Amino acid sequence: MTTLRSGRQLTGPAPVYGRWRLRLGISAVGSMVLLSIAALLTGLPAMLERAAGSYAGVAVFLVVIAGLHLGFDILGGYVLPKRAGRQHPDAGRFALTLARGVAVHTSVLVIVGLLMLSATQVVGRWGFVLAGVGVVFVMLAARPLLARAVAGVRVVDDASADGHRYAIAGDEGFTGGVLGVVRARGSVLPDAWRETLPDRVLGAVARRRKYAVSSGAWVRGRFAAIGFVVFGLVVAAFAVPALMVGSSSGVIVFSLVFTLWSFGGLLVLPTLSRSASRSLDRLAVAEGVCADDLATAANMLDQLQDDEPQRSRWVERVFHPIPSVTAREGWMEPGENQAVRVGAWDVARTSIFLSWAGLSLLSRSVHCNCGRPHLWVFLPTE
Repeated sequence: MTTLRSGRQLTGPAPVYGRWRLRLGISAVGSMVLLSIAALLTGLPAMLERAAGSYAGVAVFLVVIAGLHLGFDILGGYVLPKRAGRQHPDAGRFALTLARGVAVHTSVLVIVGLLMLSATQVVGRWGFVLAGVGVVFVMLAARPLLARAVAGVRVVDDASADGHRYAIAGDEGFTGGVLGVVRARGSVLPDAWRETLPDRVLGAVARRRKYAVSSGAWVRGRFAAIGFVVFGLVVAAFAVPALMVGSSSGVIVFSLVFTLWSFGGLLVLPTLSRSASRSLDRLAVAEGVCADDLATAANMLDQLQDDEPQRSRWVERVFHPIPSVTAREGWMEPGENQAVRVGAWDVARTSIFLSWAGLSLLSRSVHCNCGRPHLWVFLPTE
């Protein structure tokens, strides 16, 4: 039997909800990856262009993909939370929220796709890269507005004395994030945390978020995520056959290749995020944050996410950018709290958000946000 620092006892296997969500994410991501490979091997992009026309082909492709994903969305946003007794909206409200999120998300991708099509007709394959890079920076600058458009997430007050702002979101898994493009301009925390977290615990979370910025971990994570996406834009651009550049089939090929690039990121980048999380926990405690408060925060916030405080090492290494509660408590011991250079914080899930700019089919497929539009723009972080 394991007893967490917060006093919570773990006597059995990991709660099923976290495993259900993980299996759903694997299924959704796997389906999109297999679809991408099949489409590339069968010549589907060219067939779709012949059937739908040049500009329409891009829109038809992205709308069809959005439709194919709806089954996973319904499972992730309604069926699984209801079955597990988790917070969930009634069926009608869920349908409206999902419809709004899918409409905005798909519209953004269609606009990006058409922008790439126009750019490649003017400057060739580098048009993919130029358009994608521009979209990355626009998305980062307009992130709060985009979150509001997708799911009605809204900031409820101005920045507090410590620089944090609070936002209302209709999903218990919403964690907010640090605002800014490549320079931090404050952060957003969920307004619900002011009710659910004790003041000392909320203070520990807020201070840790501030240390993510002051240590340079946030900006390193931001540049790493941007770099990963931009490199993927270049790879996907040069994977498009020369005869397809400037056509809808070329944009579709680009999207499929970038999806495979994004899949690689899902396997590699979580390790960087977990490493930064470990160092940031140690730094926060070394700077005076109470280890018990930080451990309690980790436990309470985990219960708002997958409620899976302990995981096998293999599952965590492959699928989770946020370490388990038991792993985090293990490195909060006073003897280990030496000031260290904190790595690239939140790089994995930031890159998922930014993958919209590459027309990735995985941006709403991962286990933490599948079927949850409130988490499509601000994916959960610790």
